[in-house]
Parts: sequence; C-alpha cells; structure tokens
Amino acid sequence: MGSWAAWNGQTFENLHMVYWEGDTCSNELNQELIVYVQYGKKSRIILVRETSQCKLYMVFETKLVCEQYNLDAEK
Repeated sequence: MGSWAAWNGQTFENLHMVYWEGDTCSNELNQELIVYVQYGKKSRIILVRETSQCKLYMVFETKLVCEQYNLDAEK
C-alpha cells in the first residue's frame, strides 16, 4: 500500500489521502495509492481499482467527513 504522504483536496467533496513508496511492482516502480473519502453512513471501502500499473485508486465512505457530524461531535 505504501507510506502515508499527504492529505490533498481543498474541501470535503474532493478530500483524498496519498500513500507513496509501496511494494515494488514488476516494472521496478513502487505502488502508489490514492484514497478518496466521501460521506457514507458506515465506514467502509466501496471501490478499489488499479488505474495503471502500480497505481491504485480507492473510495472510502465514512460519516466522519460530514461537516455537520464533526460539528455535533465537538459539542
């Protein structure tokens, strides 16, 4: 999967995590993973795809990205 690199995205709508330097692939490149985070009632992975060799794309749902949920949790 790789090592944590950064959060990217300016808003909750395009928030994603980046992982670099994963396992070495057959072409001597290291795997990279981009995890898009979107709102869902449960925390779960809903999609994993290899978009190109050594580049993985994942969509993860969680209610933790809901602005209202986070505001309520601070009370």
